[in-house]
Amino acid sequence: MRRARWKAEAPKPVPITLNGRELPVPPNLVPAYRRGLLDPEGE
Repeated sequence: MRRARWKAEAPKPVPITLNGRELPVPPNLVPAYRRGLLDPEGE
């Protein structure tokens, strides 16, 4: 059986500023944080 030679890498976090704090978030989640769909506190 053959296997792929590449490995998936975790996306590099992008710093965004929310509520006066700079937070590293994955690039695909930036729009959700900006719209307020995700809570940076995780509550």
